Amino acid sequence: MLYLIKLINQKVSLLEYDPLNNTFVQIHKNGEAWQAFEEKTFWQWFKKKIDYDKETLSFAIVSDVPTFTIDPTLLLCKAHHATQKASIVKELLEEVEEHTTLSMIPHFDYTLPPKVSKKKISKKVMKESLTQYYINKTKSYREV
Repeated sequence: MLYLIKLINQKVSLLEYDPLNNTFVQIHKNGEAWQAFEEKTFWQWFKKKIDYDKETLSFAIVSDVPTFTIDPTLLLCKAHHATQKASIVKELLEEVEEHTTLSMIPHFDYTLPPKVSKKKISKKVMKESLTQYYINKTKSYREV
């Protein structure tokens, strides 16, 4: 299973990859998407929340903390599934901000476009989304 951890300004958010919908789904703690980050309590909560039972995991991490590490007691998969690579990088590009870095565990090589703003990425993704399809379809009916 693939998880996205966003650690920004000492707050952490956890999302789980849903391959059927090709998106990340928020995992809440006490109804909240973000929580104060304390490494030890975060990993304890993480294991309990996902009902961890020695399965192999992979992570995408968007963080402003360069020293952030994964709990060494977790088993990591050897590689991301090939079909996940292209789809998750596209999704993760929206999460990256100027002061953060994107890390993949296990690592795989990906190329970020040179200095593309978040707004440009969002517009590009929006053009390809199902929502935008229906918005455009509705506009075409109005024009008739």
